[in-house]
Amino acid sequence: MNLRQPLRRDQYAPVYDIPIEGKAFPGEVPVFIEVSKGSRMKYEWDSNVGLLRLDRVLHSAVFYPFDYGCIVDVRVLGYMVMEDEKGKDEKVLAVLTKDPRMQEIKTLRDVPEHTLREISCFFEQYKVLEREKWVKVGGWKGTQDTYALVDKTHAAYFEGKRQEAAKAAAPSL
Repeated sequence: MNLRQPLRRDQYAPVYDIPIEGKAFPGEVPVFIEVSKGSRMKYEWDSNVGLLRLDRVLHSAVFYPFDYGCIVDVRVLGYMVMEDEKGKDEKVLAVLTKDPRMQEIKTLRDVPEHTLREISCFFEQYKVLEREKWVKVGGWKGTQDTYALVDKTHAAYFEGKRQEAAKAAAPSL
């Protein structure tokens, strides 16, 4: 990939196009960490240039209490219901499949309640000082609901790519 040229509409961003199906799907899937634990810098993948770009610095006196990224090898545990000014924005909680410290954490019930409250509290606060931005945090959904969410969003992503490709290939009138 030539990083000096923007990606064409028919090119996929490699970080988002990692195949996630396998014998353990949807319980185990790859992940791409965009923001490291302890950071106040929020990065997002810019598919126009094929790089991570700084999206924003958190305005509040908070930092990411965990590694944050997109599902693209983690074990899925559950998800937090969340909505912000742009719409639904569910947050999937997962652990590394190859981390020996996480081998006994199989479902959301294995995560300490305090940890779940820390995560919810972080997302309730992280946009508080940003103008015209808001967050509403709901409860947590379990493993089976999360498998369905992962499956649905994975299918929707590739359906969107299929529609984009079909639109680009259609003759213009």
